[in-house]
Amino acid sequence: MTARVRAIVEMRLEKSRGSSWIFPAATKSGHIEKSSLRKQHATARKEATRLLREQTGIKTLQFENFDLYSLRHTCLTRWAPHMDPWTLMRLAGHRDMATTKRYIHPEDEATRQGITQAPESTSFSAMAQKQSQLISQLLKDPAVKDLYSGPQISDQAIS
Repeated sequence: MTARVRAIVEMRLEKSRGSSWIFPAATKSGHIEKSSLRKQHATARKEATRLLREQTGIKTLQFENFDLYSLRHTCLTRWAPHMDPWTLMRLAGHRDMATTKRYIHPEDEATRQGITQAPESTSFSAMAQKQSQLISQLLKDPAVKDLYSGPQISDQAIS
């Protein structure tokens, strides 16, 4: 977890008044539930409409297309590159990784960096090269070579 993400999580926990949830609510479970979300969403839409009308001066404008889960998705998607998937899963309150995977969008550059940062001894090309060298050395040994000098399959037999 980066220092910035850690600071945000610590700030949220500090504001959560002793709850173990990052986004606590005044509900029986202590976590945001659908009923409380609907009420908060309706209030947020009313406030957004009020601000929109105030800023534009057009009293008939209505704030629509405000999907609450888009905000959650955006937050979790932005956190994903900065922590391991298991931490993200826990912070999101998911029970399984299949749900969390919706928020993980690996970028090409991040994939390249991951491959570059992997130790060479564990990279696929390094392992394949070492195996090839080992087989070449083994086949130079007459005892091993005799084991593999049995009947050969010709290209014609394959086709």
